[in-house]
Parts: sequence; structure tokens; C-alpha cells
Amino acid sequence: MNTSYEEKTFENYFNAELGNLSSVYFPLGQTQEGVIGADSVAYSKNRQLWKMFGYPWFWFQPPYRGRNLQDIAQEMEYHTKASIHNIPKIKTNLLFQYKRSEYLILPSSGQWSHWKQPYFRYEIYPKQQKLLEHLEGQFGQQALVLYAAPAIKNVEELVEASMKKQIIEKTNFQKVSNLSGHHKNTFVQAGTISKAFSQPEKIENVDLLKTLNNIDGQDFSFDKLTSFTSTVNEVMRESNEYNRSFNLLMEQYSNLQEYRTFYGLMQMKVFKELTGIQWSMSFEY
Repeated sequence: MNTSYEEKTFENYFNAELGNLSSVYFPLGQTQEGVIGADSVAYSKNRQLWKMFGYPWFWFQPPYRGRNLQDIAQEMEYHTKASIHNIPKIKTNLLFQYKRSEYLILPSSGQWSHWKQPYFRYEIYPKQQKLLEHLEGQFGQQALVLYAAPAIKNVEELVEASMKKQIIEKTNFQKVSNLSGHHKNTFVQAGTISKAFSQPEKIENVDLLKTLNNIDGQDFSFDKLTSFTSTVNEVMRESNEYNRSFNLLMEQYSNLQEYRTFYGLMQMKVFKELTGIQWSMSFEY
């Protein structure tokens, strides 16, 4: 069944919270949105906000440093051969495309077998997706491009979430690149976990603990320490949740890469800071 509220209502509530969590934000007009591909943009260093996007911790700067919105608009004008006006000269590191979801409650629903419980679903439109993919391809190292869909069933729940300032907290987010080649995205709750279709694909982060538990820790040596930290490095850089923050934090140690063991210990330091996972090593003589 369709949720009993308009996408614009959700968008307005979302933007109201976004404005309070950002140094600047700008809701794009219909023509501007049609060229750029996003509904609104913002620049934020708010750690709690970034945590909701799957980036739980960062150093002095957010995971994405930002880009001038006029530069983004100019690139998208060139890409679409269209013209847009009244774009402010502001820095942005977040771009959102809002979606209103259906809430599906019947076992006969198309993706029920993948969730086995009521779930939310929204359409991914090819033309819009291509615009967003180009946007992410050009500026994805500087600004995060996200679909944002409420995990909210009805208008009463929507209004209550707005009054409690929980709209963003009750939203499901997914990176544009994760939905490439799909026509629908589904989820059961707020956060960053969803399953995209045409072909079933569960989008989730690397299971860090499972991967690390499979690493042989017998007869630990400095060579095995280096091998271990290299594996952790690969896991973190493959993780949708941690890779940006991990890369950013490791930049401060780039001059230590020739000292393999010490650099490996710095990798483990950053790993612990980001994940909270404690690690230890022991040597037998």
C-alpha cells in the first residue's frame, strides 16, 4: 500500500532538520533538480548526521570535503545540454534525492520472500539514476550522493517524527552507486541496509569480525603482524561504511609507509578508533 503522505511533506520536514544540522543547505527548484539530479544539497560537519549515513567517526574534517555547488551545476549543464539559473555560490558535501516509499504488508508482495516481513519499497528511475551516477562519478570524492527514503508508514507517524525532530533518524539512506542497474530498492528500517532489485542483491557492509576471525593467529611474528594489518587494511578499504573515514584518517600517516611494522600499527590504531573493536597480540619466547 502507498504511505499516506506526500513526498513533498517528507522533503520539507527533512530539510528543516537538515538546516539545523548543516552550516548551509539549499533546496533545489524543480528545473534545477531536473538538471542536477538531486532535490537538495548541504554542507555539514555534524558527526551525528554523518553517523546516520554510515560514517561513525572522523577526525577534524568530515569524510567528504565538499565542492562549490556552482561547479557541480556547470558540469551537469554540460552533461545534460540544459541551462539552469540562480545557483548560489555555496560549498556542499551532501546531495540528496528524496523518495517516498510504498509500505508492503502482504506475503504476495514481490520481494516478500527476501524479507519475510512487511517492508518499504521505492522505484529507481533509469533517467534519474543516470544523472545521479554521473554526478557521483564526477564529484563522488568530494560530496556524498544519497537516496533518502523515510522508514515511516503513515502521516501520523510522519508528523510525530517531525515534532520529535526524528525525520532524518527515521530515514533509510543508500549510495547511488550501490543501486546501479536496479529498478527497485527495498528496506525494513532506517539506516543504510537495503536490498536492491532487478536481481536480488543484499547491500551490506563487510563483516569485519568474521573476516578477522578467519585470519591465522598462530605463531605470531612481525611478518605475520604485517600480513594481518594488510588484511585489516583491505577489509576497511572495501567497507561501504568505513572506507572513506579510514582513508582520511590514514592520510596523516602516509609518510610512515616505508616503516611497514609501525605503519601497520597505525592502521590498527585507526581501525580501533573507527570500529571500537579491540585487538591484541602476544609473543612467545
